[in-house]
Amino acid sequence: MKIGKEKKIWDKFRSELFTIKVFTKWTVVLRHKQLTLGSCVFILNEYKEAFSTLTQEEFGDLANVVQWYENFITSHFNAVHFNYLALMMKDPHVHIHAIPRYDKSIIFADYKWIDSAYPKSVSMKMDNTSDDVLFKIKSKFEVY
Repeated sequence: MKIGKEKKIWDKFRSELFTIKVFTKWTVVLRHKQLTLGSCVFILNEYKEAFSTLTQEEFGDLANVVQWYENFITSHFNAVHFNYLALMMKDPHVHIHAIPRYDKSIIFADYKWIDSAYPKSVSMKMDNTSDDVLFKIKSKFEVY
């Protein structure tokens, strides 16, 4: 079990409920605020506070994560672009927000998803997405 600062990010993104896939060095967790359909966060499995401290293996595994993620989102939700943000201002644990971008609306989980900012930068301000919708999105990943 992780303790202190190491545990904070896992709790914030409710990883016990919304982990999508665990890689060797990274874990993909569904964001509790779906900025666009399929928004996730890639969390480094080992606690580190700076990208400059990542190993070649961690960077190599990140490439695997990105390839898997983009293939999934493109083939299942028809994303046309991806934004990646590594802000780490509130949560210093190395993590990357992965945000698919869409040029058309999508109907999923009885909801019409519209990327209203596309092709400009996505807004990070959003309310939490309901657990019901999050579980429906997660179930889509589980069949992949």
